[in-house]
Amino acid sequence: YNGSIPPIISNAIAWISTSTDYWRDSFMDKIVLITTYSGGGGTKFIRAMKIQLEHLGSVVMPRSISVKNSSPLKKKSTK
Repeated sequence: YNGSIPPIISNAIAWISTSTDYWRDSFMDKIVLITTYSGGGGTKFIRAMKIQLEHLGSVVMPRSISVKNSSPLKKKSTK
């Protein structure tokens, strides 16, 4: 998705934000860890999601997890 948020995720966020009287209710103070599995590094997606979720009131963990074929997940580094 050219370094951005896939449309299905954007659409889901948009619909969730309309499900209550106040658009931030579903996201406010929720703790979020952003992860990605991408052919590239996924860093632009992570940045875009962080901005979006913080705008909605979520607490985004400072560390994210990015996995790709040339750099598989190392379980020890997730602790």
